[in-house]
Amino acid sequence: MAFNLVSLIAFGAVGLGVLLHIIGLATPQWVTKTQFVLELGENVDISQGLWQVCVNGKCNAIPDRVKLDWYKACDAMAILGMLAGMFSALMVGIVFVMSLMNRNSANTTKTTKTASVLSFLAAVASGRVLKNLSKELIFNVPRQRSNPEPPGPRVEFLAHDKVRPRAPWP
Repeated sequence: MAFNLVSLIAFGAVGLGVLLHIIGLATPQWVTKTQFVLELGENVDISQGLWQVCVNGKCNAIPDRVKLDWYKACDAMAILGMLAGMFSALMVGIVFVMSLMNRNSANTTKTTKTASVLSFLAAVASGRVLKNLSKELIFNVPRQRSNPEPPGPRVEFLAHDKVRPRAPWP
């Protein structure tokens, strides 16, 4: 009975973790800040997630053509982390069902080890995403660009209808 209780707690914790991971991927509030924009003469609330940027509550999708390589890698690692977490939840669920059926065997041990490894990989992938995003978006640590600047003026999207030119790349 003790093993069933531990399995139930593990299944609930992993399931909750996967649910929160999915919700976290969908939200555009990974990074939020309020900034004074001189041209507008007012404070602007900016929030950004992996796929959307919101300015004063108006959200726009971030097109793939403007994403840098490190940002695309963050997208991929976040999705891989979520998939690994979902597979881990499946494995923990299998262990729970096997424990209810009193089938404690070598297969249960292998399944438990697989779920542990996948949970660790999901945590590493999620941590890597947060590290990259926090460096670039919060602390504005410059990164080396792997792709050249596209031709034409560089613009910054402020809202649906407001675009302002920015300084060219150094």
